[in-house]
Amino acid sequence: MFSSSLVVTVKSYPSETYELMARCLAGESSPEESMQLHELLAMDADLRDDYATLKLLLFEKCEDTPEMNLKNKFARLSRRLGDDGLM
Repeated sequence: MFSSSLVVTVKSYPSETYELMARCLAGESSPEESMQLHELLAMDADLRDDYATLKLLLFEKCEDTPEMNLKNKFARLSRRLGDDGLM
């Protein structure tokens, strides 16, 4: 039987970063805010992963993603939001 373990490194971001991502995903950001987010995403692969997960959860069909992969991504994002006191 195949067995694997998942190692997740949690990196915490300021709540303002998550608020900026939420505004951009909701289409409520200014052009300056959108540019600021894109600069942050360009500098941080973990943040890009979080943003992609949020975008997936908001806009993509869940059945297109393997269930375990989606659960792992959601758990990772939930932990990060919890660390920032947003959940």
